[in-house]
Amino acid sequence: MSLRFRGSFEHTIDEKGRASLPARFRETIFNQGDRMLVLTYGGDHLDAYSSQKWQKLEDEYLKLPRHNARVNRYLRTLMAHVYDCDIDKQGRILIPPQLRRLVNLDREIVIVGVFDKIEIWDKKVFEMAQTKGFENFEDDLAEINRLLSGKGDE
Repeated sequence: MSLRFRGSFEHTIDEKGRASLPARFRETIFNQGDRMLVLTYGGDHLDAYSSQKWQKLEDEYLKLPRHNARVNRYLRTLMAHVYDCDIDKQGRILIPPQLRRLVNLDREIVIVGVFDKIEIWDKKVFEMAQTKGFENFEDDLAEINRLLSGKGDE
């Protein structure tokens, strides 16, 4: 059974940099026999993956042509900001200060399930991204329908 995360949850980061994961996300991870997440830079937010999903992503990245400058730049940027984060007994993860600074995570955050990954957003940045998402919803849906219809490679 593959991992599936959905929904958004508002949380806070404590003074030590810890954030509580939503209970349903913890259950999904624990049911896969995992007790950690892999956190990395996701642009304007952080991406969090189960260790199993991250291993699959790394395996895919290893297939990419290493002589391609854009591939090397992306992988270097990504891999420089990858951290293994254990889930403690209270269901929290410690978000490394480097990652918090990188995406300007303040105290108030939103944790979002996006199918096979979890996104961690600063609350204000998430609200702005959601506004843009609602403004572009119809166009984005049309693009998704086009891709799902098999016409995405044209």
